[in-house]
Amino acid sequence: MVPVSAFSKYVSALCARAGKSADDLAPKIGVLPTELLLMLAGWTTPTKEVIRGLARELDSDVNYLEKLASQVKLK
Repeated sequence: MVPVSAFSKYVSALCARAGKSADDLAPKIGVLPTELLLMLAGWTTPTKEVIRGLARELDSDVNYLEKLASQVKLK
């Protein structure tokens, strides 16, 4: 089993709270749903634009998301 990053767990919790999916969020932050899912799964690095978009759409602190994203170890 591959460990899930704190970034992924936190964003997943925010999505659940907001009732939004990757399909809902991706067009609003300028990426394809598959690109967003790859970032959330730890297969690609979350970009600053995506992090800012997630913070905006999920009403979260961008600095905290950037900190969590910087700790993601790619699979």
